[in-house]
Amino acid sequence: MSVSLVPCCSDCGADVRPPAEEVCALPLQPLSDDEEGSPASPVLTSKSRLEALTNVFPEESLVRSITLRKSLQQFGILWRMPMAHTSQTMANFYDWSEPAQGYDYFLSHAWRTSGWLKYFSLLFYSSHNFLLILMLVVAFIMYAICMLDLLPTLGYIRLVASDWTCPQNEPHPGCPLGPWVLVGGFLAVVAGLLIAPYLPSFCTSSDLCFVDAACIHQADPEKKQAGVDAIAGFLSKSRQLRILWSPPYFSRLWCVFEIAAYRKVNPRGALVLAPMFVERTVLLVVFGAFTMAGFFWIIDANNYDPRVKAIFVAFNPLILLVHFLRSNARDKTTLLQDLERFDLENVHCSLDSDR
Repeated sequence: MSVSLVPCCSDCGADVRPPAEEVCALPLQPLSDDEEGSPASPVLTSKSRLEALTNVFPEESLVRSITLRKSLQQFGILWRMPMAHTSQTMANFYDWSEPAQGYDYFLSHAWRTSGWLKYFSLLFYSSHNFLLILMLVVAFIMYAICMLDLLPTLGYIRLVASDWTCPQNEPHPGCPLGPWVLVGGFLAVVAGLLIAPYLPSFCTSSDLCFVDAACIHQADPEKKQAGVDAIAGFLSKSRQLRILWSPPYFSRLWCVFEIAAYRKVNPRGALVLAPMFVERTVLLVVFGAFTMAGFFWIIDANNYDPRVKAIFVAFNPLILLVHFLRSNARDKTTLLQDLERFDLENVHCSLDSDR
């Protein structure tokens, strides 16, 4: 569900070939003495602040991680505007994390982006394999139960195949029909999305990640500042920087800083650009397909005139998806424009002191 940001450079080594979605980058070259502090390139105004932010050896007590699954529990409360909660709630988020040696993912995101979008994107990304397996298993079980006539039928359909025709029994001529395979598959997807964040660790691959709202103490100003200053150290301990891209992303100074710092302190780490509209699109298509299949079942089960099906095809609910797909297309265009026209002068941050 993601695309590579830049091609892998040859200096990464002939024997090291990262997967297609991962990239490696050369370390950035330090500025020369006459370039340092040049007005042409914005730098942090405080030299000590810059040194703190580029320290790759954070205190061990500051290195904490949370599993991606746990961050999605309680309907993604951690992602839905975490700073809008009370100090006690934010302190509880910190307790969700545990001491760690490193991270599988460093999740980089813009705080101004909808928390619900982040929640659904990460939920589907982390559980799509589980959802597919669960849906197939449930559909097979429902099919077997139907073949044993253990579930009631709710309609009849007239079928003609080669020389075989459905029995013509009054008062319901045709083959008995039930929606149970379709309903079972739909409920499996919904239940799977609810269950996935609570799966035990042996059911999933390692997903230790850095989430700022949980791994940095947001309620204690001193601890929060210490965590912010150790950001480069956290990046150096991450196997992958996963960029949860949304339209505001490249306009936020801290987001851009995380990318630059990761390339500097962890040049062989995987840099993955993951536009969140991808998972959103897939989810919309999945539920739209179930909706359309349900309407077709109703038409077939009631033996409506074939013209009714033709009218339904012309005005089916999938047309509503066009609006969302247009929105996703605009987001993709914005992403390409952001990458092509990026200008550090146009990025913003909440606090002027962060510049």
